[in-house]
Amino acid sequence: MTQLSSRPNDLQLATAACCRGGTPLADAVRLPAAPSRELGPVPGEPGRPVIGHTLAFVRDAKDLVGRMASRHGASFRIQLFGHPVLVVGEPDLVREVLLDRDKNFSSRMGWHHAIGELFARGLMLRDFDEHRFHRRIMQTAFRAEAMRGYLERMNPLIERGISSWDDRPGFRFYPAIKQLTLDLAADVFLGVPLGTAADRLNRSFVDAVQASIALLKHEVPPFAYWRGMRGRRFLERYFSEQVHGRRANGNDGSDLFSELCRATSEDGDRF
Repeated sequence: MTQLSSRPNDLQLATAACCRGGTPLADAVRLPAAPSRELGPVPGEPGRPVIGHTLAFVRDAKDLVGRMASRHGASFRIQLFGHPVLVVGEPDLVREVLLDRDKNFSSRMGWHHAIGELFARGLMLRDFDEHRFHRRIMQTAFRAEAMRGYLERMNPLIERGISSWDDRPGFRFYPAIKQLTLDLAADVFLGVPLGTAADRLNRSFVDAVQASIALLKHEVPPFAYWRGMRGRRFLERYFSEQVHGRRANGNDGSDLFSELCRATSEDGDRF
């Protein structure tokens, strides 16, 4: 788990799933199930029995990290969702964890318990050479020409979205900016015009993200994890049905999803 910030004094949440030495890609899936439990010398608190600090994290993660940092310093350990988590605050240590030149840290092991089913085979759930292989393909969707295309789609939508804010009685900023962001994502990321289809995609995505912090990680209706997995299956069906058409349209689509469907690495590899 890694939370990035542009401010060096912000605490960085880093994975506690440490590998031993320079583990090659072939061995990544055979790493010990819980190597991060050897955190005894690191200052911190176990939290409540079984649940640790989970409830405090779900309620207000920033407050929890701030309180723990004031007690234990910039780096400390806590317990979340049944797993030990190492919070790294010193900028030099954060850099070492994120660059991970010696392959000492597994992103897959750090995130799998939270999003392994919800975002299966995602970039954050791949390690080392496999991660770099897919990242190189993805980078082609962020070349300068493509980025200009995204901006050309975004700006009119932003202007139209905020123009109606002053006319709403009892206007609330957070729900409004959240909805605008989701609408932008539907159009710019997926190329879906606003309307019923975009609303369903937005809802499915929100459900999947919210399910990542569900306390009950089993598909029991109508709880959050069940809604999240239902949303994931809808998104997977939608994207699978769209891929062939987006590729067949050549360079017609300027949205991110169309770019990813067409994306290839320098060696001609694609998703």
